[in-house]
Amino acid sequence: MPRRFAFLLPLAMALAGCNGAGAANDALMAEETVDPGIAKLLADAGYGSAKVEEVTRVVWRNASLGCPEKGMAYAQVLVNGYLIIADVDGTQTRLHASDQGRIIACPANRSQPPLEQVN
Repeated sequence: MPRRFAFLLPLAMALAGCNGAGAANDALMAEETVDPGIAKLLADAGYGSAKVEEVTRVVWRNASLGCPEKGMAYAQVLVNGYLIIADVDGTQTRLHASDQGRIIACPANRSQPPLEQVN
């Protein structure tokens, strides 16, 4: 994702009711309640037709954001981010995201669970 959009994910999540302390948000978000900021973020990342079903604040185990590619090495650091479940063109898609705005559409065969959900 272009660097100029890196600030949008934290902004969109804040607008959606997720504060920096992670206080409230492993709850399901109904499609009709999705904040326009999240819709814009998805559109900017190429997922404009996506219908958000769920947004969960998480901590990823490393820089792969829970979606490692075979043969790749990743920084072994904890990464704050989000697990976004969305309907993309009729297919349920897991979008793994970081606080810095990186988004990965993760195929089911590569998707790994986050280390923890942040309440």
